[in-house]
Amino acid sequence: MQLSQRRRNGRHGERVKRARLAPGKVVKNTFKTVIAALGLLYLLLRLQSVSTIHRLLLDKERIYGLLSLDVSSYHPKISLVGVWTGTQYPNYMAWFLESIARQPEEVELILIQRGSNLMSFEETVAFKARNIKVVQMSDDRYWELHRNYFCERWGGCSEGDRRRIDRHLRDVGRNDPQSYSLSILRGEVFKRFIHPGAEWWGWCDFDTVMGSFKRKFPWDIAKDYDVILPVHRNTDSQRLLFMRKHKTLGCSPKEASYSSYIVNNPAINFLAFDALAQKHFLAMTRNGTYALSSGLNDHKRAGLIAERIISDKQFDDETSRLPPTFSGLGQVRDISLVQGNYTTGSLWFHSKYATHYVPTYGNGDPSFRNDDYLTYVYRLNGKTQERLEPVSKVEQRPDVSEEWLYLHWQEEKKKDWFLKIPKEFEGSDDWILLTQGHGKGGFWKLAVDEEGNKVFMEQ
Repeated sequence: MQLSQRRRNGRHGERVKRARLAPGKVVKNTFKTVIAALGLLYLLLRLQSVSTIHRLLLDKERIYGLLSLDVSSYHPKISLVGVWTGTQYPNYMAWFLESIARQPEEVELILIQRGSNLMSFEETVAFKARNIKVVQMSDDRYWELHRNYFCERWGGCSEGDRRRIDRHLRDVGRNDPQSYSLSILRGEVFKRFIHPGAEWWGWCDFDTVMGSFKRKFPWDIAKDYDVILPVHRNTDSQRLLFMRKHKTLGCSPKEASYSSYIVNNPAINFLAFDALAQKHFLAMTRNGTYALSSGLNDHKRAGLIAERIISDKQFDDETSRLPPTFSGLGQVRDISLVQGNYTTGSLWFHSKYATHYVPTYGNGDPSFRNDDYLTYVYRLNGKTQERLEPVSKVEQRPDVSEEWLYLHWQEEKKKDWFLKIPKEFEGSDDWILLTQGHGKGGFWKLAVDEEGNKVFMEQ
């Protein structure tokens, strides 16, 4: 008892001693604490570079970028939404971001980062471009936003409904890590991040490069349609119609079901048009994306390619008037869409979703060359038609180059030679990145040889 009493007295005595600390020491200790807190706050602010970017905490997301929503004069025509789960920053990602950043009047990018181990975009063009927003969120928040969308559509959900939806969405996510099967929902799920003035929204993949939207998007007729499907030039006897997982405005096996629904629904007006660069040689420049019929070693052809790229840049600089998408020379014919019974080539999704039509190029003339035309397939007010438009005068040099809306790196992006190409190209705009099939590629710069010829020098 005596020992216990002494302990209590000792503790009480300590409290008395603390209560009698000199006022000067209290002020001094408080001052040190405040200084330490201010120093920590300053360090955090410096780390986040808030002097050059905005960082907001909205619910459970972090938004980085110049936040175009804050700029009343900014009005992008198209808003693309992409979901990134990677922890590395591959070269093709850098090229994609640059291709978006250079055309802010036409397009903005909403880059959704989800997961627990998120890479930083702080040193990339994403933090400098006014038309790119990086939105970071956890996987839990990502699925929560999808669940909230469904519950809102259904007029509310019980707690049990919410749990069942969560389980189902996560099951989908395990089989579809990139959420391609949910791409069609991005415009609504992430609506709060999309510029309210955007006329179109779409989804995209990051292993693509965007060409010139100003020159290659059908602005003059797009307003007549509900869904725009950029596709590749197709010469098959049965031509598939489906929404590509890497770019659709408005496919993997998971997308096939809603893709089939859209192109077969008579109430939905859609437009599919040749947009993807597809040849043995693919070229990316700071001014556009091209398909070439040969390499860059031939001086004459290299000079013509250089002139073409320079003339395209001058076209943009002069804000020249674009020719109409549909000319008076187009060949138009009615077509019938067929669902299932596809026998040309193999399918990567269930055959019941294989919507196609049988083209009648040249009225059956076997010498007819489809690559002399751009193909448009559309349904408007219940009528489905195919229209062949002759390539414009600037494109009538098939041995030189053909400009497209975008290109898509596929197997080549996994090759060692591809991985060695730098992320950034310093200097002027006079450079070109060229890939040759899946087996070779590199970065070239425009130069003039001793004889005055324009040549591309491989770097």
